[in-house]
Amino acid sequence: MRVAFVDDDPNELKILHTYFNDLTDPSTISINDFSSGEEFLSRFTAGLYDLVVLDIFMGDLTGVDVARKIRETDHNVRLVFCTTSNDFASESYEVDACYYLLKPYTETNVKSMLDRLNLAELERTRSLSLPDGQSVLLRDIIYADYTSHRMVFHCKKSGDIISRLSFAEVEPKLCAYPYFYSSSRG
Repeated sequence: MRVAFVDDDPNELKILHTYFNDLTDPSTISINDFSSGEEFLSRFTAGLYDLVVLDIFMGDLTGVDVARKIRETDHNVRLVFCTTSNDFASESYEVDACYYLLKPYTETNVKSMLDRLNLAELERTRSLSLPDGQSVLLRDIIYADYTSHRMVFHCKKSGDIISRLSFAEVEPKLCAYPYFYSSSRG
């Protein structure tokens, strides 16, 4: 799972990291920290993250502003707002936020958020959309290989899925997940 924390307070980021590491399997989660909405948006692309945790009160762009920008291109990423105030709770519905986490964080609050998000179910249903319209369930892939200008995904349940695309197109998408590894070339 790929997660982004967007908060201008390094102490809050540290606390979130601690709770996530304690409450999840760290080997299955990749977390990137951003100290401002601008920094996050400069690196954001649709599909890059599964979960974005946004502080509402940050610099020039609020978390709600960042969420609106995210929703212009990515309607699937799960959004969580965190703040010291309930003042923006109604605006969180506008961008289809999944949770509203109040500061100061507690392990109980973060656990409640993770339970509500049901990250394990998200991980089981995650798939890769191929340019030709096919979809491959990531948990079904045993391995993938490339030969004669075709990618072959060898899968447990659905059999082989063949698509005409280059290994260079697929490798970064698969290797973004901690359970895939590119062993060699040639």
